[in-house]
Amino acid sequence: MCTAVSAQGIVIQLFMIFPRVKFLPQMMRGSLPESVGVAHPLGWMTGEKFVVFLEHFIHNSKPSIERPALLLMDNHISHVIIELLELMKKSHIIPLTFPPHTSHKLQLLDCSCYSPFKAYYNAACNTCMTKNLGKSISIYDIAESVGTAFPHALTLTNTTPGFRGTRIWPCDQHVF
Repeated sequence: MCTAVSAQGIVIQLFMIFPRVKFLPQMMRGSLPESVGVAHPLGWMTGEKFVVFLEHFIHNSKPSIERPALLLMDNHISHVIIELLELMKKSHIIPLTFPPHTSHKLQLLDCSCYSPFKAYYNAACNTCMTKNLGKSISIYDIAESVGTAFPHALTLTNTTPGFRGTRIWPCDQHVF
């Protein structure tokens, strides 16, 4: 999954990549409104999939010349292809990638939101299994469990401290 948050605590709805050759709309059953799903045989983020995420980000954040968006992200190869950089420039998005081997200090979602998300997601999966005794969780149950966990984990009380904890905002140039 992929998402984005602002320093004010605004959260972009989920972008989910399912480990399948072909995406089927029923994979998003029970997901949060405005979430987007795609498929990749291995469930990986690629440049092509990141373009779809970026379009989702643009649609939800509505950057403009007057209000450009600063997009902080890791230095994954899928984030730095020419097509993406051109789309970002045209859409008033300023990309800033983290230097290698710094994401443990700078990835604010890793530092503040994903741990609570995992706990809420596990609880949602346990509830799903309890309701459906004897059945395994399938690819068609994931979006609902994620949709249950996501709003509990990506809250103002988790996202804004993430910016402070990583010292991204307010900015602290001496984070290392």
